[in-house]
Amino acid sequence: MDVLDELDQRIVGALQVDGRASWAKVAAALGEAERTVARRGSELLRDGRVRIRALPNPSRFRHLEQFVLKVACNPGSAGIAAAALARRPETLYTYILTGSADCAAELSSPASKFAELLIRDIGSIPGVRSAATYPVLSYLRTMHQWNPGVLTPEEIEAMGGTRYSEAPTALEHVEQLGKEDRQILRALERDGRASYEELARITGLSVQTAQRRVERMRREGTLFIRAVFEPALLGLPVEVLLWVKVPFPELDRVEAEMLPSPSVRYAAVLAGDFQLVVDAVFPSRAALSSYLKESAWATRAQAIEPAVVVDALKRSGTMALSFGEDLGGYSS
Repeated sequence: MDVLDELDQRIVGALQVDGRASWAKVAAALGEAERTVARRGSELLRDGRVRIRALPNPSRFRHLEQFVLKVACNPGSAGIAAAALARRPETLYTYILTGSADCAAELSSPASKFAELLIRDIGSIPGVRSAATYPVLSYLRTMHQWNPGVLTPEEIEAMGGTRYSEAPTALEHVEQLGKEDRQILRALERDGRASYEELARITGLSVQTAQRRVERMRREGTLFIRAVFEPALLGLPVEVLLWVKVPFPELDRVEAEMLPSPSVRYAAVLAGDFQLVVDAVFPSRAALSSYLKESAWATRAQAIEPAVVVDALKRSGTMALSFGEDLGGYSS
């Protein structure tokens, strides 16, 4: 996969801050001509290298629980099993991995139905030999909060700063959403840049009310807008899942030492024999090696099991281009 040039990378960085920002706002933040930014940005969206999608907070949308699966497959069947997992509507991401696990996925399910899902559905996927299940206790970072380091602090502030990335990701159950909010969520799952006029037409609300509803849901952590793209486009082709064993009393210190790094895209606290799963990206394997040897937080871990991501079949509920445009997760 070719690395984007500097301007395209900066446009992607701006969309990572606010995927619904107008091209005029992006151009002003980057100090570039609006016509150039609009043309370049539209090309990135049109050819699918970048896709803007809404991801609802699962516990606020349908009172769902999150689980991470670590799957071992029969020889030669990892691709088949991972593809079947990716196509399931419950999966948020699905990766083919190196190491002791052949693939990993995060799923959303009502807690009362997860045992049936794991035994009857996941267990019957061809090629799956075993699956370890880890309930997600909390998120330290989710993908919409990732700062890949391609924008200056001033450019990030011009794009709106951290008002959306600081929205709560907590999985507390809250009151179910109303009809119009659910309609907005479903529309933005399909296209995170759908206009407020389109959202007003779908819901029957005024344009101003639709805009206020979207803004409220984003700020309160009900709705996350994500720019979905391959990190390799930003010159970060080495992606790993780190399965980490760390004492729970050390988690706050690990979080404080881990999260400043732009390498960390995602980190979740788990229940099970691993207490953390971390998605991190690097320009090379040498950079990964240096990170593991030199990171202060790694000295607090009892064990770290790195697994290189061979292929990402699904990201943020969005299938890889080779699978088409099916969405995962939360539509109803």
